[in-house]
Order: sequence, then C-alpha cells, then structure tokens
Amino acid sequence: MSKPQKRKSKSTKKGFMPKQEHEKVLNLKDKAQNSIISEQINQQLNLGIQHCQSGQFPPAEACFQQVLQWQPNNADAWHLLGVISAQQKQYSTAIEHINRAIELKPTEATFYSNLGNVYLEQKQFQLACECYQKALQLQSHNADTRKKLAIACEKLLDLAIEHQQAGRLAEAETCYQQLLKYQPNRSDAWHLWGVIAYQGKEYQTAIKRINQAIKLNTNASSFYNSLGSVYREQKQFTEAIKYYQKAIQLQPTFKQAQNNLAYVLIDQGNALADRGELTEAIASFERALQIKPDSWEALLLYARLRRSICSWKGLAISEKSLIRASQTKQWCLPPFIPLVIADDPAIQLTSAQNYCANVIDHSCSPLWNGQRYTHDKIRIAYLSADYYQHATAYLMAELFEHHDRSRFELFAISFGPENTSPMRQRLVKAFDRFIDVNQMSDLEVARQLRSLEIDIAVDLKGYTKNNRKQILAYRPAPIQVNYLGYPGTMGADFIDYILVDPFVVPSDQQPYFTEKLVHLPECYQVNDSKRIIADRTPSRQECGLPEQGFVFCCFNNSYKITPTFFDIWMRLLKAVPGSVLWLLSKNKLMEENLRREAQARGVSRYTKLIVYFKIYYNQK
Repeated sequence: MSKPQKRKSKSTKKGFMPKQEHEKVLNLKDKAQNSIISEQINQQLNLGIQHCQSGQFPPAEACFQQVLQWQPNNADAWHLLGVISAQQKQYSTAIEHINRAIELKPTEATFYSNLGNVYLEQKQFQLACECYQKALQLQSHNADTRKKLAIACEKLLDLAIEHQQAGRLAEAETCYQQLLKYQPNRSDAWHLWGVIAYQGKEYQTAIKRINQAIKLNTNASSFYNSLGSVYREQKQFTEAIKYYQKAIQLQPTFKQAQNNLAYVLIDQGNALADRGELTEAIASFERALQIKPDSWEALLLYARLRRSICSWKGLAISEKSLIRASQTKQWCLPPFIPLVIADDPAIQLTSAQNYCANVIDHSCSPLWNGQRYTHDKIRIAYLSADYYQHATAYLMAELFEHHDRSRFELFAISFGPENTSPMRQRLVKAFDRFIDVNQMSDLEVARQLRSLEIDIAVDLKGYTKNNRKQILAYRPAPIQVNYLGYPGTMGADFIDYILVDPFVVPSDQQPYFTEKLVHLPECYQVNDSKRIIADRTPSRQECGLPEQGFVFCCFNNSYKITPTFFDIWMRLLKAVPGSVLWLLSKNKLMEENLRREAQARGVSRYTKLIVYFKIYYNQK
C-alpha cells in the first residue's frame, strides 16, 4: 500500500491569506470600526451638550439616548441625562440617572458634585453634603464644589435652627451632627447643638458642647450667655454669674445677658434668703437692681426682705416705686406686697386687677353655663394646698366637721403635698370626699369640679403661696368664693363673693372689691376649739419676761411691722413705766434693727423698757 499523500493546506491555495494575517486584518477592522463608533459617541455627546447649553433639552436627550443604544454602559451619557432631568426639575429621574453613572464610574468627582446639586435643589441638605464631600475626596482642589459644600452646610444649619425653634429637637440634633461631620470647626453649630442638650436637660452634655464652641471662638458673647443659663438651671449661681459677666464684658450692650445676670442674681438672693443669709441676699437683690432697675421682681423681693428684717431706712422710696409699678397695666407680680405697703384700697384693687389680667388666661370658655343641679344636698368644694399641719388647717378643721351633713356634701380639693400627719388624717375624715389633685392640671381639676356638679367652690388660697388661681378661672361652679387665706380682693370677675367681717372690710369698702362682700358675724376668721391647750401656764421667767410690768404683745410676721406702728408702740412703752413689748423673732437682724430703732426713740434696756423677742411654744 502506497503511503497516503500529505493533504495540502488551504492556506497554500492561490488567493488565500495565512490565518495569522487574516486575524490581524480583522483586528484592524474592529479597531477602525470602534474608532468610528467612539468618534460618533463623542460627536453625539458634544452635540447633546451643545443642545443642553442652548436649553434644547429634547434633542439633547435624544443624543444621549443614542449613545446609550451604541454603548449602554456609557457613564457620561447617564450622567448627562441626569443633568438634563435636573434642569427640567425631574429630580427623581435625575437622581436615578446620575446614580447609574456613579455605579459605572465611581471615581468621577463631577458626578457626585452634580448629584449634590440635585439634592440641594430638593432641600435634602444632608445628602447634598455627603455628595459634595465625596466629590472633594476625589478632587480636593475643586473650589466650586467646596463652595457648594459650604452652601449646603449653611442650609443644613438653617434647617437645624428651624427644627429647634419648632421644638423638633431630635431632628435638629441629627442636622447638627451631620453638619459637624463636614465642618467640625463650626463653632455656631457646636453652640446650638449644646443648646439642644440644655433644652433636653442634658446639662453636662450641654456644657461640653458649648465649651467646644468657646474653644473654637473665644469672643462669641452668646456662647458664654448660653453656658451661664446651663449653670443657672442647675442652681450653680456663682458659675452662671461668671459666664453672664463674661458675655457682657465681650458685648456691653448685650441686653439678654444683662437680663439673665439680673435674674440669676435674683435666684441667688432667694437661695441665700432660704439659707438665712439675709445680708448677702439683700446685696444680691441690690446688684440685680443696679443691672436692671426696672425689675419689679427684684424690687419686690428686696423690699420684702428689708421689711422682714425691719431695715426701714430709705425703704419708703423703693415701696413707692413698687406701688407705682402695681398701677400699670403690665403689673404681673402678686398683689400681696401692695396689700401690705399701700394703705389705700383703690391702689390694692388696681394692683389685683392688673395682676389678674396678666397672669390668668381669660380666653377659656366657662365649664358651667347656667345649668341647674337637682341634688338632695348642696355640694361644697374647698380648694387648698394646706391640708396638713398648717395655719389654715388649724383654723378650719372644726368648721369642716361642723357642716350640717343633712344639708351639705363636702369635698376637699387638695393640691398640696402628700402628708400623713395627724391633722391630715383628721381632715380626710372631716370631708365626704377628699380628692388629691396635685398631679392634675388646672383644667383637669376644673373639669372634675364640673363633673362632680359642685354648687359652691371656696378658694382658701387667694394670691398666697402655692395657689392654683387658674382653676376657678374656668368657671366650674355656679358660685365661687374667696375666703380666709387672702382677705383682699382678687380683682377677678370669676370670684363672686368674699367672706369677711365688718372690721376687716367695712361695707363702705365694697367699691374696692370685685367680689360681693359677705359679712360674717363678729369675726371672719374661724378657729378650732379642739386645739390642745398646755397643761400649765409657763412662768414669766420661762418666757424670758420680767417678773413685774405690763406686757404688750404682737406675734405677727416682722414684715407687717411698719415705722408708723412702731412709733405708737414706743410711745406706749414710755407712757406705761415698767412695761415691755413681746415680739416674735424671725431673725437676728430683725432683733438688732428693732433694738436700734427702739433706742433711737428713747426706749432702751437701760430705762427698763425692754423689747423682747421670745415666744413660748406649746410642743404638744
């Protein structure tokens, strides 16, 4: 068998190229074709950009869509489609297209910058900041992007302030956190973020943030003012004063800081007075008045404290200023002091009416509107914060017990502290119902009175401490009465009657009372005949009194003693040889001042006309 002949390759046939050469030609053709397509893509992109710049959006969009038909993953075409959509305010589409471009080409700074522009237009400032920040990470020298980031941060700050002012503190805090991520040296943001913590009672966090703001900007007076307020809220008055003073030092015309300094001095004065540091308290009130001479509150507290220690020199000038202030429509301090210092019922009436007009909400609709109740018994509610070992309870306890239960149903409305004293237990038994409303709002209490169909509501507080004057302003009962705690007019149209007697308020005083006078026989001040009397009468020696001589007494609070009355007392002591005056001591300063005043009037211990400041208390 002959050997098979070797098969000739086709490549050797005439008219055919070798395989390698053929592939080379094909590659050249592909490159040429790709080059042509690339050129066409560039032409389309440039043409689309020209249309876009001319505001011809439909042809521009057609150009970019054509590019995507040729090259679906062309990041530039996706990006430019997004730009066109944004210019036509089609923001959702714009975000979708530019995000597609970023997926395809995540290192292009321009894409992030333009996406930030879209978010900025939509007022999504946090997202805008994120995009600009990413763009700057890729292209840190781009001044336009840096400017846009600054604009977005400013808008984010404005949004945070808007949330904060509207009380949306969580939203505001998020904005400040985001802003400080991009601009960590924004002292204003640190300050306002600290104020957020202060508003949320996170005082240590507030101090830390505001101190950071001060570290970045040591000359911003508002920062020190805010820091002072944080310390004031924590009753750290010395620190608060220091920072308010720093704020004023930096900006002498800073009215808010001046007011805050005056108020914290008032707070400090009250705290000092509570601790018995009366001289220091008066000095604090005086400083407050130097800073804010028109502060009625500081003037009132100053005058009241001066009265309590019987320091009368120059006090009349301050009291005249108080009286003038109480006659203005803006008066919003309790009229108790004008009641004490002004021996003029017209002044007392005006101060009460002005106070009532300013501190009580008169816009509320009355809860009782003339409905007639058909109870078998008249329902009486007594409103007080003093249902415990208190002067009001000592006076009223037996009166509650003596109500005719066949005719009256008694309700105690207690808005004072919880108490387990024997007096509280006695009072609870004295009422048909004892209702603790301490945790209820004024409106809730008023609604409860209305739902109970109370016929007569008796307020035992008036304008004294811990009153709840707004309750009866809602008119929950047909008849509303002022009794015992405040024997002056409340100047309120929602109080119908005041229980008094002909001596405390004679009939001719009716024009000076907004309530109708109801005179009780003899004395308006009820008392408790069941109070325990001491087993024995203490000796004069035990009470610190001399063995012989007539004893004049006055056990009122010291602020009620006036120079006029003291003059009368001293004349009595002089007229009655060997007599003494026995007063209730409230503080050592009062004793020193009254002894000095007595000596100035010719009454001294050397003449055996002695002023005593001791009182015997029955401890049972």
